[in-house]
Amino acid sequence: EYLIRAVNMTDDALIEKKQRQIELLQEKRSAIITRAVTKGLDSNAKMNDSGVEWIGEIPEGWGMPPLYAIYRVQLGKMLDTKRITGDHLAPYLRNVDVQWGSINTGDLPTMDILPNERQRLRLKGGDLLVHRFDKTFTFLWPVCQSCASETRPGAGETRQYPS
Repeated sequence: EYLIRAVNMTDDALIEKKQRQIELLQEKRSAIITRAVTKGLDSNAKMNDSGVEWIGEIPEGWGMPPLYAIYRVQLGKMLDTKRITGDHLAPYLRNVDVQWGSINTGDLPTMDILPNERQRLRLKGGDLLVHRFDKTFTFLWPVCQSCASETRPGAGETRQYPS
């Protein structure tokens, strides 16, 4: 019986050690992929400032494409109070709902958005919400996968996004 307990303890310790090694290898793999994606494959490449604070430096040969080269422009829907029937009401964002550091997604006004328009107008993960409220200020909001799946947060909720 002693021998069986000793073997079992040794087996458990070995399994735990191997599981920790697997975790460390997964972390290393993730770090290598992140470095390759953000810094390139050549670790000796000369780096230049990207001009974007949260991106930092990028390899010298890389460029920063303009937004129009990455995204397709999809305009929203203009509110026309004369055409509201109440048959297809859905919430929409106003200028006042989009502020520095947050977007108010609760207690929103509604307008008619037809079923065939909803898919086109719904935010999806990977979208970039651009909100311009005057001639000088524009907000850019990357839409994350999990945020886009929440179509109707609780009333009065203000969701914080990175600024």
